[in-house]
Amino acid sequence: QMDILVGLTETFATNPENALASANIIGFLLADGSAVVSGVTESGGTATTVTFADTTKSTLADDTFVTLGFKATKGTSTDTVRFYINRQEVGASQTNIPTANLKLAVMSLSGDASGTKVTTLDYVMAAQDRAVSYE
Repeated sequence: QMDILVGLTETFATNPENALASANIIGFLLADGSAVVSGVTESGGTATTVTFADTTKSTLADDTFVTLGFKATKGTSTDTVRFYINRQEVGASQTNIPTANLKLAVMSLSGDASGTKVTTLDYVMAAQDRAVSYE
């Protein structure tokens, strides 16, 4: 019963749910009522959801740490975001790759008014090469 977003977003103000309303996102999304994380690339308010074929990697479990990662590459012909779970590539998107100035963001929002919901975060890291295209 949680909404979770881990990645880059254009909007991340006072309320964590503002990250979900951003028109430009790259990251991992867990929707309330699901245990399966998906990838998302969104540009100008148009989103592409990347459903990972191997649900053994993309299904989250209580009290279990996972490593989420992605690599966004600006290409000479096609921009690509590759998604990784526990350091294994699980999917990619070449659609709706944002060019906006994005910020590192992590948000967790309880979808249930009762009980205690806890999201534990070990660390977050981001790096960027500016104005670089890769073959």
